[in-house]
Amino acid sequence: MKKYILIFSVLIFSASHLFGQHSDAKEKGDRTEMMERIKAKKVAFLTTKMDLTPDEAGKFWPVYNAYEKRLDEIKSSYNKHKDFNDLSDAEIEKHILDDFEKRQKFLEINREAFEDYKKILPMKKIAKLRHYEREFTKEVLHRYKNRTKEKAKNK
Repeated sequence: MKKYILIFSVLIFSASHLFGQHSDAKEKGDRTEMMERIKAKKVAFLTTKMDLTPDEAGKFWPVYNAYEKRLDEIKSSYNKHKDFNDLSDAEIEKHILDDFEKRQKFLEINREAFEDYKKILPMKKIAKLRHYEREFTKEVLHRYKNRTKEKAKNK
């Protein structure tokens, strides 16, 4: 019962936060709102699937969110340059080496997170985390793909 109260509280907090947001740029606001809704659903999904107790969830989510923020910073720094035809070999090599460095940093952050998660959660729940993160991502992508198909049909 406590677990459901925790999930409900997280969703209510997220919803109140979302409705309190107003952006001058509607598109940016819509995207921000959508991302916040996805994050709230992810919290509820992972909390339920991992069977986190309220105590575990209270300790886990702040740590998880801090690591996710660090990982998001690396993801956003990935070079968006896709057309390498206009670059020299030296520039392409630099892009590739930069990519290796970012992947290494990504791995290091995940290892740090793992060490911190061990202080909070039993090993079986940590193992479930990566599995259910992937499952959640697949579900979100599936819904997005279906929504895109529906929009195309309605045009």
